[in-house]
Amino acid sequence: MVEDARALGKTVILSDIPVHREQDPPGAHYFDAQSSGEMADALALVMDAAGPGPDLRAEAIADRMSQEEIRRFAETFQRIAEECFETQRV
Repeated sequence: MVEDARALGKTVILSDIPVHREQDPPGAHYFDAQSSGEMADALALVMDAAGPGPDLRAEAIADRMSQEEIRRFAETFQRIAEECFETQRV
């Protein structure tokens, strides 16, 4: 779900467990996993900053970033495949 929210340009509120820190979506708000108070504060902060309706600008930026990541992944995969193919020909 974190990756889905990131891909849609949504603000994400996450506990500070390692797997969430590893994903590190832009603009994420982290709270101590043991603190319901910190979670409530993060929710209030995000809700106060959010405007009504979709954020089309954030969605467009996220879409461009996702497309760039897909392109980089494809280029890396292609380079690895070509290296493997060249290794097999030798």
